[in-house]
Amino acid sequence: QQLECREGDIAIDDTGNVWVGCSGSEYWTAKYDTKGKNKWAVNHSSWTRGTDIAVDNAGNAYVAVFLENDWSSKLTKYNSKGIVIWEKDFSSHYYETTPPQVAVDSRGNVLVAWRDLDLGNNTDHSFLHKYNHKGEIVWQKEISQNPLDMAVDQSGNIYLGGADIRLTKYSAEGQLVWEKIHNELSSDKEWIEALSIDDNGNVYVGANLTGSDCGQDSIWFAKYDGTGKREWAVAY
Repeated sequence: QQLECREGDIAIDDTGNVWVGCSGSEYWTAKYDTKGKNKWAVNHSSWTRGTDIAVDNAGNAYVAVFLENDWSSKLTKYNSKGIVIWEKDFSSHYYETTPPQVAVDSRGNVLVAWRDLDLGNNTDHSFLHKYNHKGEIVWQKEISQNPLDMAVDQSGNIYLGGADIRLTKYSAEGQLVWEKIHNELSSDKEWIEALSIDDNGNVYVGANLTGSDCGQDSIWFAKYDGTGKREWAVAY
């Protein structure tokens, strides 16, 4: 089945099935088997942007989107057959709200992070919430950065990436462990686009650099260990 997307995300479950989230004039969630055959797809008639998707060890999927028609964010849990298990709504105040990021830890807890920018009242807040597999809140907190990507390691530690190549680590209980900001790259704008964690707890960062000081737009990759030490970095 062909999905029309202006933004989207994919995730792969433990059996090799591919989950796809697409946003645009309506948003889709679809599941494909290892041969590329569509198993099911569900759509919702609502303008969206910034779909993010994660899959837990039981084959359930969590889809986070920003709904442009009512300025809110939504987190939906689907089971393996595409049936909605629960939904959470997050009120927002302005179009510049950053689409939410979602990740799942090894115990099936769900993390969601987003930014809420209200230009009318001149407020700018970002939040990180943790839910259990039933959708019950475990903890919630306000955070100091605009979250652009998120990842969780095998111990449940949470890593957030944002502007100025800001990489932040929180414990599974939501306590700040460390924060690293590397804005020394002489670019007008720089932000983390993607995070990934290996089995040894090393963090891999992909970032965009833009601006005249760079000569041209560039891509920056780096590796950090679990203590936040940068082991190497390269730019293209």
